Amino acid sequence: MLVTLSSAFAFPGIPAPSEKEKRWDFALVTAEGEVRVALRAEATHGSEYVRSVLAQQNDAGELLVAEAQAEGLEPDPARPPRSGLRFYRAEPVPAHWASKDWPDNYYGGRWGPPYALLQGSFMPDNAHLKSGAADHTAPARPVIQRGMLAWAAGQGGPDFFIALAQHPEWGNGHTVFAEVLPEDMAIVDAIMRRPLRVANWGSINATELVTPLPFKLRRVPGPVGGGDTG
Repeated sequence: MLVTLSSAFAFPGIPAPSEKEKRWDFALVTAEGEVRVALRAEATHGSEYVRSVLAQQNDAGELLVAEAQAEGLEPDPARPPRSGLRFYRAEPVPAHWASKDWPDNYYGGRWGPPYALLQGSFMPDNAHLKSGAADHTAPARPVIQRGMLAWAAGQGGPDFFIALAQHPEWGNGHTVFAEVLPEDMAIVDAIMRRPLRVANWGSINATELVTPLPFKLRRVPGPVGGGDTG
């Protein structure tokens, strides 16, 4: 059973968010700490997909997000890399990032490798959701800045990444559906200090977490999607 939230939807018995909480809509809870995120209204389809994940219920009316997060926050090497909610790719920011002294390409030039992003999956175990649709309006596809969340490969999810630096090399090629609160990027940087390895992904050499890191989702009390990043 899928429940889609509107901006006016409130959860019974849950108090309205405080002014501080209105700055964010949901959090990625990891073993390194909590990363609070504000949805971007400009990305209509991207925000709707996130709301659908946060609002899924099972046949008993229980929120699936809570049910699907029995796994602890420490990584489990036995789990498949992209199983459930987890980060699996961690590309540091190279020292020469964006330097005009390097060739203007991403095959050994100023744009990597590595590629300045933390990538993961936004599809809980046992969820029955279709991938979201990409947003193609100009406001939904800004030039990516540090802290922005975007769907990977120019698609509509469920794979996403958090940018660790500005990405002008991609132009307006990705749907940016959310942003990390600036003070929580320290948690993202801590994840990047976990053990990494380089793996061949065919057309590129990608940098992965040796053991993918799971995360849980926590919603701000009240409506989802009403965050104010100001």
